[in-house]
Amino acid sequence: MKKRRILLGLVLTLGLFAPSVSADGLPFAVTPQPMKAQLDKTAHYYDLKTHPGQVVVLKMQVKNLTQTTKTVRMIPEPARTNPLGDVVYDRTVGQAINPRLGFEKLATGTQKMKLSAGQTRYLTVKVRLPKTMGNGVIAGGLHFQEVTAQRQRSQQQMLANRYAYVLGVVLHTGYVKKVAKVNLQARTMGHQIGIGINNKANQFVNQVKVTQTVKDARGHVVHQAAVQGKQLAPNVTAAMTLDQHTYQPGDYQVTTRFTSKTVHQTVTNNVKVK
Repeated sequence: MKKRRILLGLVLTLGLFAPSVSADGLPFAVTPQPMKAQLDKTAHYYDLKTHPGQVVVLKMQVKNLTQTTKTVRMIPEPARTNPLGDVVYDRTVGQAINPRLGFEKLATGTQKMKLSAGQTRYLTVKVRLPKTMGNGVIAGGLHFQEVTAQRQRSQQQMLANRYAYVLGVVLHTGYVKKVAKVNLQARTMGHQIGIGINNKANQFVNQVKVTQTVKDARGHVVHQAAVQGKQLAPNVTAAMTLDQHTYQPGDYQVTTRFTSKTVHQTVTNNVKVK
């Protein structure tokens, strides 16, 4: 089983997930508890063998690293692909093709716990997999955040300082064939030209490379762009931009080439920049 790229992030910085999650400036640590169903024993996120209809119980330790009382909130978030082509855990990015398979719909809702100075507590999250979902992957993340309010005397208002981590969760319900096709089409995003992608499969598409060649109405190549090392989350609609190039209003023909280990597609379509 190849390790999938599961991201852990501070709100301001990103890094690999460590067994005990903490970082400079973060007031708490999260440690996932070992599970027999873990497929990748070296991974520091949940990578579990499951089956349709199962209620998966995740247990983790949360520790206050400070000498003051802290409140930590956990929010389940779905895996999505952002405009840069990276997997993030944020329900406001992109859309689920099949919403009933969204991790945020299947997992225990928002939980909040108060931790006294140096205190350790345990948090349990249940994920209820649909009986009819079939084989594939459910992917998401447990978003932990600490919110403090500090009165600014000069402004007489409350400011929120947020620190957060995301613990990845990948639940495998059975083997599926590698994704062989995605739906893609060039599209305009303001004065930019990007790509809309639908990954209907309950499976990640990894090591994605996308290239675009843009021609004007006279057939002249006006721009070329490429990105690589990207990733599509399962069951997701994504809109990607390859660079920050802007176009003059007019009609353009765009040839988009999408490749991964299993997908090799080329699509040409026309777009209008207004």
